[in-house]
Amino acid sequence: MKYCLNDKKDVSKPIGFRFKSHHNFGHAYKNYRMESLLSVNQDKLNERRALYLWHKLLLGCNFSQSFTVAGCMRGISNPLVWQNALEELRGYIRNIKCMEDKVFACLKFSYNRLEQKDQDCFLYCALFPEDYKIKKEEIVEYWMEEGLIDELGTRQAMQYSGHSILQKLEENCMLERVRAGTHIKMHDVVRDMALHITRKRFLVKAGKQLEELPDEEEWGEDLEKISLMWNCISKIPQNMISPKCQKLATLLLSSNSLIEIQESFFENMPNLKILDLSSNGFLRYIPNSISNLENLATLLLQSCHNLENVPSLSKFQALKKLNLELTGISKIPQGLEMLINLRYLNLGFTFKLKVIPDGILSKLHRLQHFIIHPASLRAEEMKTLNKLEVIVVCFNDVHDLSMYAHQRKRLNKYHIWVSHKLIDHWSTTHIDPIILPSDIRQLQLYHCKGRGSTLNDVFRTDLKECTIESCHEWEPIFTSWCASLQTLEVLQLSGLWNLKVKFGESIPQTPVTFSSLKVIYLTSCGKLKNLLPAKWVLQNLQNLEEIEVRNCERMEEIIASEKEGMSTKNNVMFTLPKLRKLKLYNLPELKSICKTNEVMACDSLQGIEIMYCPKLKRIPIHPPCLSLTIVNHLLLLISKKSVYIQRNAGNQWSGTIPMLRMSFYLCSSSGMPAKRDG
Repeated sequence: MKYCLNDKKDVSKPIGFRFKSHHNFGHAYKNYRMESLLSVNQDKLNERRALYLWHKLLLGCNFSQSFTVAGCMRGISNPLVWQNALEELRGYIRNIKCMEDKVFACLKFSYNRLEQKDQDCFLYCALFPEDYKIKKEEIVEYWMEEGLIDELGTRQAMQYSGHSILQKLEENCMLERVRAGTHIKMHDVVRDMALHITRKRFLVKAGKQLEELPDEEEWGEDLEKISLMWNCISKIPQNMISPKCQKLATLLLSSNSLIEIQESFFENMPNLKILDLSSNGFLRYIPNSISNLENLATLLLQSCHNLENVPSLSKFQALKKLNLELTGISKIPQGLEMLINLRYLNLGFTFKLKVIPDGILSKLHRLQHFIIHPASLRAEEMKTLNKLEVIVVCFNDVHDLSMYAHQRKRLNKYHIWVSHKLIDHWSTTHIDPIILPSDIRQLQLYHCKGRGSTLNDVFRTDLKECTIESCHEWEPIFTSWCASLQTLEVLQLSGLWNLKVKFGESIPQTPVTFSSLKVIYLTSCGKLKNLLPAKWVLQNLQNLEEIEVRNCERMEEIIASEKEGMSTKNNVMFTLPKLRKLKLYNLPELKSICKTNEVMACDSLQGIEIMYCPKLKRIPIHPPCLSLTIVNHLLLLISKKSVYIQRNAGNQWSGTIPMLRMSFYLCSSSGMPAKRDG
């Protein structure tokens, strides 16, 4: 055992809780009120009875035993069951004198009380290197591939089941939650126990900096799983005899430096189900002997950047998962269409793969997770894939997108491109009338021709992020289509040279337009003179947090009256309670943020950045409680003219206001800002 227990603090470490004394620990328990540590339902077990039982646990056994029982009995309210568990544990370790062995025995006791499925999932975590932080999604995927999670119809349901197992193992102190809960790891003591339990079935030399495979005698006939991941193994030499591992089901060789694998290496592994060769960036080919692994269910080759060819897959009738992401393949592996049980296919970032022949995808009826990029598809090829839950695809054209959106069932996750040419900065694509999925969350349009009117009917109420960039001919944006944008949170418009805001009757008269908007980012929209209609600011933009406007050469006003040239004598206050940042850069015609009789109340304001807006003379900020202390960052570049922060029409505050940090920047002859303290 590598871990030595010296005091109570060390005893608590494998369990994930620190304490110094009975008193402090009992006090901590009372604070948790059985919800965090014990999860005992107070409706079933009253607090007095629970505290009595806990006190008895503390006094009747040592700390490690108390934690062991508490961890195993989460959610169980019957005191007799608790007492029985304690007696079992005492009998389990009665004749053990060594403190380290007692802790080991306590952990083994916790392990034995797990269900068989949970035990297998727990032991699988020991295949990773010592102290390795495992992504939760990654370990759940491995469990699914191993068949440790029951088939539940959908991958999403199986993932939920996997995360439920993770939570159970965490609550039983078998796994430790790290990195804000996105990863888990095994404590050294726990991992040593797992390796001890599996010593006859597992060969684990992960993360040992090995440069060669283990000696032949270490490849025992009874081995079921071998993990050699995260080493420096560069080759499996031709003179090596194929290991006779008839029972071997899992071989993990990921994250090595493999250049070659000898041809007959896999010949004596007939029951191999999981083969992970991922992240071997120098590997150029896979031996043909792999084609005889008829029981193979998972083949992971992602991030083998130099891999150009994969042997025939026609015999892989049991294959459920194939990952070829970030490989150098230029054509689809032979026999792919025969993988009738395939559930997961990842061809993402296979830049040399230009086309998928017709008739292949349509035969993969059980496919649930499909990624391909940048090669494009025809929607007709996906017509029969009714079980898809996750897709990342690029369609040939808008017609294919509309066809698929019309025929598809609801997906859990999708990312769709139209035309692979969109990744080319200089290409342009005409946008014809589009049908988009009704539950779309994020829309990105780049380098599209047309006047933009084709978008009037495609924005749906579920849209949260919208980016439109370099669509130079588009004009209408704030017109009829935006009336449906009730859930939009982020709006980014860039390079829309003909963009105009339509005022007056063309503005939708609805109180929910942009009501969820948090971020507005506008840049290089050359004809735009005004950004936001005043009525929208007054009624709808209460959730706005950030405004950033850059390089709009005709921009004159940020908040404009509803009809150009129209003004009122009454004072107006725009309330933007959540606005944190206001950034205005390179707006040579900007004269004001709003009219002279208008101010902005921004209680949450944290920063104002204004650079090269030479005509701007007024920043109409109305700070709360007559204080600007929350405005902690003000960057101004207003040519050589004075700038005032105005609270109302009769009270101007200059840059010397106490507790307000202001930096004034002046334009030098080179156009670069030169700082002058204000």
